[in-house]
Amino acid sequence: DNNLPCIAEKEVIVVDSAGGSMKRKLFTTVKGDRKNNLGFILKARNAHAVDLYHCEEYLATWDLESGKRKIDQILLALAKTQGRMNSKEERFHYVKGYILSGQKDIYEAIYAGAVVLEFCIDQPADQTAAPHDRGPHIRIPVAKLDKLFKHVEQVL
Repeated sequence: DNNLPCIAEKEVIVVDSAGGSMKRKLFTTVKGDRKNNLGFILKARNAHAVDLYHCEEYLATWDLESGKRKIDQILLALAKTQGRMNSKEERFHYVKGYILSGQKDIYEAIYAGAVVLEFCIDQPADQTAAPHDRGPHIRIPVAKLDKLFKHVEQVL
């Protein structure tokens, strides 16, 4: 049927490891190198704006210019953890460090799949609380940071 929408919900029930409670989660991850299984894709509008499309229909734009101006240089430290997470016993052993500088045009990073947009809504499985929209999150996987910076210098 041609009138069917090209989207399907992706819902899972997960156990919250901290409290042991059951949660319903609705989520999807969107990149710029291909449509995801729900038909969403990111497209670069220009050097600093990201557009969201669903099945060729424009939905939204995120202008990243203000964030880009805030970050001229980044120190990225990677660590191994020891001890119980989020406790007084937790310790970090820094194993690698990088200085990232000289931002590249975000246009290339989007089409390389380096810019990831995630949507997540969750709710207790017993529906004792209203759904919680965690909003869209734009992130860059650590392994793809070189797509956003001209200079990546290892310092540790």
